[in-house]
Amino acid sequence: MTINVQFANYATTRLTNALTAAATTVVVNSPTGFPSATSPLYFYATLVDLASFTANTQPPVSYEVVKCTALSGNTYTITRAQDGTTAKQFQIGDVFEVRVNAAGLNDLSAGGGGAPTSSEYVLLAADASLPNRRILTGSARVTVTDGGATNPVTLDLGTNAIANTYLAQMAANTIKGNNTGGLANAGDFTAAQLSLLTNSGGAVSWGSGTHAARPAFGTAGRFYFETDTFDIFFDTGAAWQQAIAGALLAANNLSDVANAATARTNLGLGSIATHPTTDYAATANNLSDLASATTATHNLSYLSPLSGAVARAVDVKLQDTLNVKDLGAVGDGTTNDAAAFQAFFNDATATKLLVPAATYKITTQVTIPTGVNKHVIGEQWSNTILKNVGNTGISMFRYVKSDATVGTASYVTFEQLTFDGGAASAGAATSVGVWWNGFDTTSGGHLGWLRMTDCVMQFLLRGTSIKFSGFSKFTRVDVNNNGTGFWGDRDASFQYFDNCYASSNNNSWYYVDSVSPNDGVSNGLFFARCQSVGCTLEDANIDGWQVVWMDQCTFDLGTGGSAAVYINNCQDWHISNSWITSATSTTSRVGVYNIGSTSGGSRSGSVANCTILNSLIGVQILGVNTYGTKIVIDGNKFSTTNTHTTNHIYLDSYATSCKIVNNHIQDDGTSVANPIACSATGVNNNIVRHNTWGKASGAWFPPTNIGAGSLAETVNNIFGVTN
Repeated sequence: MTINVQFANYATTRLTNALTAAATTVVVNSPTGFPSATSPLYFYATLVDLASFTANTQPPVSYEVVKCTALSGNTYTITRAQDGTTAKQFQIGDVFEVRVNAAGLNDLSAGGGGAPTSSEYVLLAADASLPNRRILTGSARVTVTDGGATNPVTLDLGTNAIANTYLAQMAANTIKGNNTGGLANAGDFTAAQLSLLTNSGGAVSWGSGTHAARPAFGTAGRFYFETDTFDIFFDTGAAWQQAIAGALLAANNLSDVANAATARTNLGLGSIATHPTTDYAATANNLSDLASATTATHNLSYLSPLSGAVARAVDVKLQDTLNVKDLGAVGDGTTNDAAAFQAFFNDATATKLLVPAATYKITTQVTIPTGVNKHVIGEQWSNTILKNVGNTGISMFRYVKSDATVGTASYVTFEQLTFDGGAASAGAATSVGVWWNGFDTTSGGHLGWLRMTDCVMQFLLRGTSIKFSGFSKFTRVDVNNNGTGFWGDRDASFQYFDNCYASSNNNSWYYVDSVSPNDGVSNGLFFARCQSVGCTLEDANIDGWQVVWMDQCTFDLGTGGSAAVYINNCQDWHISNSWITSATSTTSRVGVYNIGSTSGGSRSGSVANCTILNSLIGVQILGVNTYGTKIVIDGNKFSTTNTHTTNHIYLDSYATSCKIVNNHIQDDGTSVANPIACSATGVNNNIVRHNTWGKASGAWFPPTNIGAGSLAETVNNIFGVTN
């Protein structure tokens, strides 16, 4: 009997035309590698709707088995809705491939798909038109003509293929019977005939159908293929045992399960390697180490492809990084996931938490305990969002230290995350991203630190809020549309800001010692390569810090507040290599506004190598009472197109011992008659030297007076320099 049903390995292509549910032809990209479909030969193909397929969906939501009976060019003639499936619609680009399926196996077991016209079959070895291998099933009568010693016939016999009464017609030296379990009585063979027989395994039968229709176990040796799950089960006689999972059938057509090494790779388990406590020699080729769910991940090892790698048990490997979804987080933006983050912070052993890309709703406060060292890292800040949905007025993450003990300090890093307060605008925000309070002592109570890298804080009352805590660091942190981006109070000392960007906040930085701004406890703010754009109040408002250092910063296009940079009660402050400008329409905003101590003591600072534009006053220095200032304004460029500008440099009351040197003042044709001016109260001992005044266009307004106060030196200044 001819084997008409055909098979092929790895035959897959895509549709080039859409397919309706009623169509009887399908056009594919290429038929290369597919079985023959020249009548009477045929094969079964599976159509897969890719739009319904995900990595976690097995079998696909939408698929159909069809019978391919002819091929013309790239067009197959098909019979729809085979093997219990339903005719469906498919789109261009959907998959057309050959898979192992029940229909093909059933046709094969029924005789190869041929249509017998007689119950008697004669096989002639010399007949070139007949292949020399046949599979025969049922109770057909078979007559075999001896092909001779030089041209023997090899005959594969199916179940009950040959009635015993006809075995005598087999010539012992020219016929080989390949028995699959169908002989009624092996004793009918002679000894010579038995010596030529080979047994290929002895599976009694194949069956197929849905999972619910699977018959009861009890017939040992048979297989059952579930058409709805793609699983294959083996009847041991005492139970149905799963032989092959449907996921492997669909993905690899069983071809990659032949050896354990390939199967592990396809399962994502890495290479086979010798585990210190496990001998893999006995299990490497039959996947028996997957039999037990409780031991499988330990009995399997992961081996990195890098040179010098050491094998590690899979269960140990999986513990390297804890995933927030392991703790119950959903990440759908509607389920409150705060409990999952709280579980991580409460655990005494877990140190790193991976947060996959998603939106995680945080509507109850996550409390950070004392004495922990934690690292929370998102997949990417732009799509890993922690959101206080509803703007509920909480601190999303809050740390409060209750004593000065070193061992109870906490150290926490957030990385690649967006903290979203859920407000519609900066003015409506009520929540805080991260609230961080150390313990108030006069002997270095700033124990523990907060660090943030590649994060975004938006639509919050405060992005971060820090008090009594030192050595926090913020790298590439963006604060946008907040009441205050970075907020600090007493002893928020040694804070580092590197490459941070602030936009459309009320204040970008607000660090004010509300307890005692003149005692030097609050110490050290450092800004490098930071930028603030479009603030409605001060870009940076700093009051009561002992050391403030800003370099290569930009404070741009602010519209309100007293100044772009407001420095009050600060010792030893320095601004260099920075761009400081206001919106051209501003009427009251100063570029840099420095106010000296309100309670005495030396105060000094400098503005060097900066560009200061469009402010009411570029730099304003104000002493307090009889307490002077020691300020250096050196190497800056001042310019304006703002008609409200009154002075570029103004020495206010009690501004003393200031040096204004090497600056270039460009008026651009505006009427700033006194670019450098001073108050009449307490201004003395100042030096104005080596400055230039330029003219860009329009009328020239030379300064009528250089105001530097009493006992001042104003020499070597040059007027009318072309800009």
